[in-house]
Amino acid sequence: MGLFAPRRGAAKVGHAGRDTIACIAVHDASIAVTNVLESDDRDRSCAEVDQIANAQLTQVRSKLADLSVLQNVLQALIGQCRHGTIADCRIIEALAPTAD
Repeated sequence: MGLFAPRRGAAKVGHAGRDTIACIAVHDASIAVTNVLESDDRDRSCAEVDQIANAQLTQVRSKLADLSVLQNVLQALIGQCRHGTIADCRIIEALAPTAD
């Protein structure tokens, strides 16, 4: 196997993978909402549920922003590839852990 060998089935994520990610995000939010619903006071304002949903949305937006930055960095690194050897690979150089 190569240094960056893809996992088996990694290329087949597609629509099903996006659905899974969406289900995970909804599940995370639903756990918090379920705690509110288990309360005996069903007549209270749904503001608490709104806050939970807004907090989840903020987290999703933050993750998307992080992924967007990662996408741009990877595109730039791939664009700098000189198709040389691993010893001169800019991608490995940029992504390798640094010694502190």
